[in-house]
Amino acid sequence: MLKLGRSALATFLLVAGVTAPSLVAAQNTSQVFGRVADESGAVLPGVTVTLSSPALLEPRVAVSSETGTYEFSGLPIGVYSVKFELAGFSSLVREGLQLQSGFNAQVNGKLK
Repeated sequence: MLKLGRSALATFLLVAGVTAPSLVAAQNTSQVFGRVADESGAVLPGVTVTLSSPALLEPRVAVSSETGTYEFSGLPIGVYSVKFELAGFSSLVREGLQLQSGFNAQVNGKLK
């Protein structure tokens, strides 16, 4: 009976050890999302949005949707910059965005 208890405990610890880091990692990530518009407030689809940070292995890139929205999820804690680019408009860079654990940051862009 004691062997069964140790075996069950060992199995529990093995499973807990494998799943616990993934649960912690999910709780330690953040999200950046927003909407891109022009100076009049009209939404801008097709805007290239680049998210960069020393916390990332390489920058992440998204393109704004038909409703002008974009989203980056699963981001590690760190300091980020967001760059908005579209032909015919001036580029916009938002720097110094500090992401904490479980933080969702809305970063809207208004292009000229």
